[in-house]
Amino acid sequence: MVDKLPSKAGGPPPRPFVLDHVSWGRIFDFSLIFKAFRLAIQPTSLLIALAAIMVIYICGRALDVVWGPQVLPGTIQQFHSPIPGYYQGMLEQQQSAQREELLTLLENSGQALSPTETDQLTRSPAACYSRLRAIYEQQFRTTVAGLATNKIMSPSDRQRAARRAGQRLLSRMERLRSVVGRGIFDALLHFEVSQFHQFENSILHVLCLSAVNNGDGIGGTGTASHAITLHVLPSDASRVWDSSSVSGSLANLMITGPSWLLAGTEPLQKKPTDTTASLWLRRIAYEASVLIFLIVSLCAFAIAGAMICRRAALQLAGKPHDLTSLWQFTHEKLRTFLMTPLLPFLTIIFTGAVLALLALPGAIPVVGELYVGLLFWVFLIGGFIIMLMILGLIGGFTLMYPTVAIENSDAFDAISRSFSYVYASPWRVLFYGLLAMGYCVVTNLFLCFALLLMLLGAHTCLSASVSWLFHAHGWYGGVDKLSAIWPAPTWQHLVHPPNWWAMNWSEFLAAQGVYFWLYLAVSLIGAYTVAYFFCSNVIIYLLLRRHLDGQSLQDIAGVPALAAANAAQADSDAAAT
Repeated sequence: MVDKLPSKAGGPPPRPFVLDHVSWGRIFDFSLIFKAFRLAIQPTSLLIALAAIMVIYICGRALDVVWGPQVLPGTIQQFHSPIPGYYQGMLEQQQSAQREELLTLLENSGQALSPTETDQLTRSPAACYSRLRAIYEQQFRTTVAGLATNKIMSPSDRQRAARRAGQRLLSRMERLRSVVGRGIFDALLHFEVSQFHQFENSILHVLCLSAVNNGDGIGGTGTASHAITLHVLPSDASRVWDSSSVSGSLANLMITGPSWLLAGTEPLQKKPTDTTASLWLRRIAYEASVLIFLIVSLCAFAIAGAMICRRAALQLAGKPHDLTSLWQFTHEKLRTFLMTPLLPFLTIIFTGAVLALLALPGAIPVVGELYVGLLFWVFLIGGFIIMLMILGLIGGFTLMYPTVAIENSDAFDAISRSFSYVYASPWRVLFYGLLAMGYCVVTNLFLCFALLLMLLGAHTCLSASVSWLFHAHGWYGGVDKLSAIWPAPTWQHLVHPPNWWAMNWSEFLAAQGVYFWLYLAVSLIGAYTVAYFFCSNVIIYLLLRRHLDGQSLQDIAGVPALAAANAAQADSDAAAT
């Protein structure tokens, strides 16, 4: 450090100082996004998000109980096929193949059935599943009972034979379940989870090295060079819905799954035995049940989003809060939180309906062509409005809830603010969004690893005692007691499903209790993802507001009484000083 510094124009020399702290959040404002992990991982935010997930899950399971198994493997993935009529033809082929497969399973079940009973079972997959399940389980129990009384075989041979019988039962039941299909919500849930995993994988492989044949060398073998490829967009325009890229997995996650639920499920398709009346009655009943499910899901999502966003905003501002005040705010603004994400979609639908009505005279011969040519500018204006709504939704949909939670505004003001911030600074919004997504993937993997360590520790400690004395049924099932109830977790399968059909009643009840808590623990990963989504978007909104409006993170509107109290306390402290 220099003792004396030269002065300018005879003035006093500058005073030396020591730099002991750097506010990186002000220098690199995007680093504030990393605070979303600490905000989302807090128990209050996790419990709020977990409650919303449980409400949606229970409502979805009720939907599956009403409609039964409907969805065969690979159905949702082919919903956006570019070939016209391919999806409907595929469904017909799947139904025909399903009946043939069920007939084969019934014939190979080892139990004689009458032709009439076989025909009835092949027409009802749920009834066929119950019947074949009972047959398979009875055959397994007979095999295990025979091994238990076999005095010729050694205990190790009996155990190996029992293990083979259990594996055969498991493979037969898995095949039967794949033939019968999943419930509508169950299939949608597995599809969405798989697409989210594909999204995480694509984010982690945004930059990767891939071997490329340069075509040199004798015989066309060439030498392998390396090229940097991006997994953000698909390599081919015809593979928009391919989940191997970030955009493809996001499109499937946000568009394919919901649109399939509304327009592509089995109850909406016409069957050969349907009449016009029965087809429309089934469609109306299905759409009504889906509408109830969507309303419940929207309410749960809105309540959780309102409370988490409000809590994150108050924490970032350093203001006190509790669950009572959060619930009171959510209750007062619930209608706004419900209407805000719906208004842009309703605007698009209304604009499209108006354009369709205006286009009706265009169907008149000769006059219609002239009508369209003269008023084509009206349709361009309508398309421009739809374009603004779509672009605003792409960038501003995630900012709507933070706007209401921070500004205490109505639905129209929330839409206006979120859209205007996107249009004013689109590249900043894109950068913040990509950074938040990447950090979400990294923290998700960290939580999954932490959960794996927790489950492995619990499984190791339990196996040391629970499997010490072998239960008869667990022994002759080929595995120890704990493995029969709860197979060891792995990185690929944190919760590995057991062989439910090879248990006795006590093991089955024990497994039900174990897996309730296991699925609840794994659901915390989903709860964290929901909480992180809201918390990160609150931070992004505050950063955009500070950048565009010049307001600090401490200036949160919508709490005038608290702001006045803080100002009064500051004035009194200043007067006392």
